[in-house]
Amino acid sequence: MLDLTEDTLAADVVVRRSPETTVDIRHGEADEPPLVGLAHGALWARAEPTGPGVDVGHGSLNVVVRGGTVLLDAQGGAGLLIVLRGEVEVSAHGEVLRTARAGEALPFDDAGSVGDPDPVDAAELAHDPFISLNLVLDSLAGVPTGLDDLPEPALVGAGPTEADGDGDGDEGAPRKRRFGGRKR
Repeated sequence: MLDLTEDTLAADVVVRRSPETTVDIRHGEADEPPLVGLAHGALWARAEPTGPGVDVGHGSLNVVVRGGTVLLDAQGGAGLLIVLRGEVEVSAHGEVLRTARAGEALPFDDAGSVGDPDPVDAAELAHDPFISLNLVLDSLAGVPTGLDDLPEPALVGAGPTEADGDGDGDEGAPRKRRFGGRKR
């Protein structure tokens, strides 16, 4: 079983991490969101629209969550942002780069460079122990997980099937799913 540290940073703002994850947490002033700097490791952040949100970052990258759930995984100066629920604002060096939505995985580096999003696969996410434990904890707290709302990922690696008219008989072959994440 994974051992997680959970911090409730404000009303409706929860951050969880494993023991090997290094973070710097600063509580926000007044109605400002708390700031969570991720040095390395995996960080789960959830904020509901009724609270101030949370600003999580790594290097020059910042992700503001005001109503959703994200996983930020950073190792060796690079990482992956997975948006599980809601929409988040992604910025670097104080400049907003994009809005990321549920079902997107975006690679990044500590200089603030963000790659194009890849679709996530809910079944694959649920097989990751860190993610599945966080999903269970959120569910027990009455928070929707958002996995049912994720778009169906693109199918990659399987050619056309017999139904597509190629006649090679591979219509029963398993298809590979594309996932933009890297292993932790």
